[in-house]
Amino acid sequence: MSLEEFADLVRLEPAQIEKCVSLGLLDPEGEGRFDDFDLLRLMAVRHYEALGYDAERFAGALKKGEVEPFLGEYIYPHGDRVTVNEAAMRVGLDRELLGEVLTALGWARQGFLEEDLRMLEGFKTITDAGMPREGVLEGARVFGDTLRRLAEALVRLVHVHIHERLLEEGVSEDEVTRRIHGLQEAALPLLDRVVERVFHEHFLQADIEDAYVHLVDTDSVGGRGSVDATIVFIDVESFTKLTEAEGDQAAIELMTRVDSLVRPLALEHDGKVVKHLGDAVMLAFRRADDAVNFARGLHDATRRGASLPSLRVGIHRGSAIYRAGDYIGTTVNLVPGSPALRAEAKPF
Repeated sequence: MSLEEFADLVRLEPAQIEKCVSLGLLDPEGEGRFDDFDLLRLMAVRHYEALGYDAERFAGALKKGEVEPFLGEYIYPHGDRVTVNEAAMRVGLDRELLGEVLTALGWARQGFLEEDLRMLEGFKTITDAGMPREGVLEGARVFGDTLRRLAEALVRLVHVHIHERLLEEGVSEDEVTRRIHGLQEAALPLLDRVVERVFHEHFLQADIEDAYVHLVDTDSVGGRGSVDATIVFIDVESFTKLTEAEGDQAAIELMTRVDSLVRPLALEHDGKVVKHLGDAVMLAFRRADDAVNFARGLHDATRRGASLPSLRVGIHRGSAIYRAGDYIGTTVNLVPGSPALRAEAKPF
């Protein structure tokens, strides 16, 4: 967008935008155009204003490397960017495949930083090991969708539970910025460690499941990619009426209580939450008796908890295709409470 359009968007005078441009804080490449990254740059300017830096001081500290804004390596990158064509040549990936991988990942940036090439080298190693194109793209979609949801959720967590809450309590915007500054500075290194260890934990559990497929459930009849699974659907009775009567916030709080009840019971009975579908929860269990015991425990818990709603539970066992973090096929469709049969589900 143009300078005037950008100034109108962020409700500032064009002269204020021009000053930031002259200092290299906005449109640092001098293209005369403004994009989403300039919104982040303006957020950085305001953040450091709250910390006592005016625009000139912030620009000077940035140039000297005395400050590093949140995501600074992306919004104020050092060195030249690598184009997609250059990256494909340097890493040795087919250009067309690389384009498809980026789309599957949800990669919106144009080009790469040098550090990004390490990620692309990972895809090169995977393809060299014999992974077919469809497998590479399936994996890229899972990574992209999962990590996008994680990033969005974490940003919203900070905004809703820290930023908005403190503002509601009467804390000034500048004081909120000062309070979260330390968290912002530590965010990426902290999250990288958390993601790595939690990912390894789930990799361990996934490898155990794979061992069952190879050593125990060797006679699955569903074809390539099929697994024997017991699928469970849970949904809340009269959820729509509750939402209409008490509002969206009450509905969110209700589903949080349901989730807090379901997850520990699922872990206790060797199950896992696959996904949420509105007021429904889909789970998978390795053994049918574990799913039944889970349902029994859920039934007992809802009877004891006066604040809990009536739940409907459907269970079905059989062969299902596991693709991209989800279970697909007739076994899933035949579960009472599944999207295919939900209208026929009976109260639990």
